[in-house]
Amino acid sequence: MTRRARSRAAGSSAAAPMASGDSSSRQRRSAAHYASAAELVRSGKLGRVPFIRTWIAGNRPSIGRRKDGKPPRGVDYDLWLGPAPERPFNANRFHYNWHWNWDYGSGEIGNNGIHVLDVTRFLLDLDAPLRITSGGGKYFYDDDQQTPDTMVTTFDFPHCNVSWEHRLWSPTNLDGDPASITVFGEKGTMVFDKQGWHVRDGVDGSDKLVNMEGPHYRNFLDCVKDGKRPNADVEEGHKSTRLCHLGNIALRVGRVLEFDDKMETIVNDPEANRLLGRTYRKGFEVPATV
Repeated sequence: MTRRARSRAAGSSAAAPMASGDSSSRQRRSAAHYASAAELVRSGKLGRVPFIRTWIAGNRPSIGRRKDGKPPRGVDYDLWLGPAPERPFNANRFHYNWHWNWDYGSGEIGNNGIHVLDVTRFLLDLDAPLRITSGGGKYFYDDDQQTPDTMVTTFDFPHCNVSWEHRLWSPTNLDGDPASITVFGEKGTMVFDKQGWHVRDGVDGSDKLVNMEGPHYRNFLDCVKDGKRPNADVEEGHKSTRLCHLGNIALRVGRVLEFDDKMETIVNDPEANRLLGRTYRKGFEVPATV
């Protein structure tokens, strides 16, 4: 097996096509307080839930502008690029800052939105959105970032609307937490914060934040041993990551998207569908059959 074939098998996250959200986002499915929140929501105690709001106010500094240069010693830059287009090395497209470049990353919605959007899907057992709208852009920073520093995306599901918003330049949100989820039900509003979750205006209910890492590792090891599906199954990860990519695509093409989850395609929109994948650089092509 060649070095490049090995890189395809390994699936380098930084160079992977349609870079996915942080895998740690799904660890929340193993946390007891998220499970208790899902139990309350699904029990009907909040009544119908027509709307869920998710967000982050990042308070990130500008990355500035940098000139192209040489890769650091010891870095196999060709392998790091993987299937992405060949471009000169630039520190603002390397290490953490690759998140903000369309060749490698998916912006803040894929970096942090995946965390709260996955929880949202978990709470209501949501599958695929019917319609996606997105707006925003680089309204604050004048630097090398390509992805938006300000963005609002909405996902219409059969019985619920979910919104994601990010403001990379804003220190906090009105409620004081930099990132969170608010579940608006007809019988109460479930609010997640740094302490856990609680319900306002109606149903009594709360649970404290607990450690997520230990239970998540335990679940994974148990599934390796017993052959069961883990709490954060890869298919669930795909469905949550799909939301992030669809939000970005709606923003980039500048129009509402209708999604066909059976065919995994965007309806009657060839331009948007092309952004569901990528052109692989020579030597890193994915074979038709694996």
